[in-house]
Parts: sequence; C-alpha cells; structure tokens
Amino acid sequence: MEIYSITNKDIEFINILIELDTSIESIYEKLYCLEIKGKKNTKEYQELLNLLKEDIFMEKDIYDNEKLTYTRCKSLIKYIMFYKLPDDFLTDEESISLQSTQIYDNKVLRRILKKLRIKLFFDINCAKNIVPKELINSLKEVDEEAEFLAFDGIHSGIEITKAIEKDLYNSYLYFLNTFININRETTIEKDLIHSKYYLSFINSLIEDDMLSSNFDISDKLYIGSRLIADLNDINLNTYTELRNSQGKSSSITQLSQLIDIHDFEYGSNLGIVNSILCQCMLRASLLLMDDEAIMDVNSDLHDFLESDEYLENHSSDHISQDIVIDCFKKVKKDRNVTNTLSLRLK
Repeated sequence: MEIYSITNKDIEFINILIELDTSIESIYEKLYCLEIKGKKNTKEYQELLNLLKEDIFMEKDIYDNEKLTYTRCKSLIKYIMFYKLPDDFLTDEESISLQSTQIYDNKVLRRILKKLRIKLFFDINCAKNIVPKELINSLKEVDEEAEFLAFDGIHSGIEITKAIEKDLYNSYLYFLNTFININRETTIEKDLIHSKYYLSFINSLIEDDMLSSNFDISDKLYIGSRLIADLNDINLNTYTELRNSQGKSSSITQLSQLIDIHDFEYGSNLGIVNSILCQCMLRASLLLMDDEAIMDVNSDLHDFLESDEYLENHSSDHISQDIVIDCFKKVKKDRNVTNTLSLRLK
C-alpha cells in the first residue's frame, strides 16, 4: 500500500472546505432560527434552503474534483484530528446525544471528517485502492468473472453497511421528532430542534433527505436496509449480524452516557436535553438488534450497574436507570411502528 504524506495542496484543500462549510453552517443556523420563530413556511426560509443546496452542490464538486484515494483520505483525517481538533474531541455518536459549546464549536471540522470517512469506507473506488494488485491479477487468472465478483461483493458490503447506518440515524430523527412534538412551547423545544439541524449538518448520509423534506421529519418510520440487502442478495443471517453489530456498538455509547447523568442534572434544561438525545439514539440502536443481541446488551448493562465503579459514583441516582429500563421496555412498541421495505414476503 502506498505511503501518503500531507502536502501544501492538501492543506489548501482543507482550508477551502473550512471556508465553504463555514458558510453552509451559517445558513443552517439561519434556517434553525427561522423555524423556532415560526417562519418555516416563508419565502425567506425557502430562499435560504435553495442557497444551502447551491453551496452543498459546490461542496460536492470540490470533493469530486479531488483524487481522494484511500491512503489520502486517511492522511487527511489524521491531519485534521491531530492538528485541527482538541484532545477531548468526541465521536459523532457521542456528540449527537450531547449539547455543549465544545461540540458546536467544531461542527465544520466534524462535517469534513464525516465526509472523508464516508469516502473512505463507503466509496467503491477507495475500496479498490486497498486491494493488492497481486490479488487482482490472481483473480483474473482464475476466471474472467472472478475480479468482477470480488468487487461486486465489496460493493454489496459497502451498500448494506451504509444503509444500516442510515436506518440508525433516521430512527433517531423519528424518536427526536416525537420528543419535539411532546415538548412544543416548552423551554427545551428549541434545543431539540437544533439537534435536528446539527445531525443533518454533520452527516451527509441523511442530509439529502432532510433537504428534500425541507427539514420536516416523517411521522412514519421506514427501515430501508432490508431492501438493500435483498437487492444485493445478502442472506438474512448476514444482514442480522451486521445490524446487531451496529446496534451494539451504538447502544453501548449511548448507555454509558445516559446512565452517567446524575439525578441533580435533571434539574436543568441541559441535563434533560442530553438525556432525551441519548434516549433517542439508544432506542434507535435497540431497534437494529434482534432479541438475543438486546439480551446480551441488557446483561452487560446490569453487570455494570451492580459494579463498584458505578455504585461509587451513582449510589443515590435512579432517574437515568429508570429511563434506560423504559427504553428497553419500549423495543416491542418501537418495532410495531416501523415500516420495513423489502422484496421478500413477510
């Protein structure tokens, strides 16, 4: 595999993206402000939305015109992580379920990182870059279709992984919208609405859908990854394993954050909002998993809640524990409201 070093052209590329994405962020903030003022169905909102689409199209051109190989993407990500961000920078899943100045200060760089990671993990051309040439040549010698089948398998894996991640975030938005509707005219409504715009800004997997819907979230929950699995001939066992893996990883992050919220923190808007956002992502994570995977996560959770580490710091806390238990109890109800798209008969 080639070794890639950062060049002045790379730094210029990142700086161009920072400048453009700062403009995109500004438009996002203006759209958010208009919505909380009740001006979502106005000419001003629509004009800003069109301007946002133009900037995002320009951004796409910048990425498309760059030769972003696997090794170059990795190097650009490392450069941003080591030289542009603070040491306590949170992962996307951690940031989505928290409200803090530190998170919002780094939105632009987070957007760039997410786009580079999507390119790194979900772009077939990047994937081809890391397949050894010797392997490709040996496949060609075995059979004329061997190379095609190998890359077809890689492509299928990329598509289903991307679809499952998109399901996770769409489910999160569905649950978030439920809480927004419950908390209309309350002091936390604005923070919850802001989270909707924040997720769209940092995650291009859902941004196109949010732009198309004018940032309205559907009151119906659709699961699209099963259809992608069907179209790519991915068997049910493999599909279930992939969903369980994503669900477990995400649920562990959310559980650790949610149960760390002390009872006294629920006395502030910040604590309540953080708890709600964790609940949304936790329920979205549980929705990906089958019963066996959920039981495994539940068992690990109970072991931790009984550990000396937890009891030492949360001996008198119970609100977050009760909320977590309620999230697990809601799994059946949440499954019943999902609409799974599939080629197969149920």
